[in-house]
Amino acid sequence: MKTPAERDAVRALGTATGSGFDTAAERLAGGDVREGRLHDAEGPLTADRLARSVAAALAGSGVETPDVRVRGVGTDALSAGRPVVVDCQPVGPSGTRIRAAWTFVVDGDGGWERRAQLALDAAHRAGRDRLSAALDGDSVTAGEVAGEVRAEVTAYGFEEPSVTVDGVGLASRERPRGGEEVESGQVVVVAASVSRAGDETVSEGRRTDVVRHVETLCLDGDDGGSVERVVPLPKSLSPSRALD
Repeated sequence: MKTPAERDAVRALGTATGSGFDTAAERLAGGDVREGRLHDAEGPLTADRLARSVAAALAGSGVETPDVRVRGVGTDALSAGRPVVVDCQPVGPSGTRIRAAWTFVVDGDGGWERRAQLALDAAHRAGRDRLSAALDGDSVTAGEVAGEVRAEVTAYGFEEPSVTVDGVGLASRERPRGGEEVESGQVVVVAASVSRAGDETVSEGRRTDVVRHVETLCLDGDDGGSVERVVPLPKSLSPSRALD
């Protein structure tokens, strides 16, 4: 359970973290595609360079420990048309932690990745609805929220999604977890991802593609109750559209 001051610290950290995703979108949208790889004015745009840019943006917004990881395809430069996952686990000045992740695709074909985004968007909405029910007085556990998210993803045809729901605060994973009930005043992370592991229509290399979305939610029971997304995540896989 978080005090009002602790929840305010989470919100401030979430706002600062949003600047990192803006930076990632700007770097990816502003580059060029050369022979299927991403480049910018400084040369090949690698996962490490993108992570350092995002971390610098978070640090500039007051984040004590940015902790940014980028998962993409290609060691010399990230690949166009393939998912680039930007995963942030920042720590604020007071030791408060949150988690957030978004997936970008530069010059995507709007196929598998788009279906994955739609599935994850629907799944996160279902998770937020279940958390809202907890604020309305229903008995809801973290495991039940995870089950709702998982069921929504599989309804879109994605088998065996990775889904976790747990608390966050001074540790990266706190209560509620598993069979523990969700309550007003808590801060909860909903993480979900899908992979192409079983897709026989593409090369073996592409079966490692992953689309991952993670959001931190502040559960505030005041004024009728609300499930607040504390990090302003993008709304599109396309970096250029994410900046609109």
